[in-house]
Amino acid sequence: LGEPVLLTGETGTGKTSVVTHLSGLLRKPLVSLNLLHQTESSDLLGGFKTVDARVPASALQQCFLDLFGSTFSTEEREV
Repeated sequence: LGEPVLLTGETGTGKTSVVTHLSGLLRKPLVSLNLLHQTESSDLLGGFKTVDARVPASALQQCFLDLFGSTFSTEEREV
């Protein structure tokens, strides 16, 4: 089909078993997700997570300072 498929039905009726068997017969990859009534689109697609930018930035700043210090002299030059 080339399209995602959503199967619904009662628990234990063989939905996953049938699709898994067909996938094996057709030698096609299968991604099976068990969804609930509480499943939201963000559970499937992901979302944004707030992050304190100072945490990763401080490590990056330290790497920069180390590299800068090893590349350039920190001694003052007379003009």
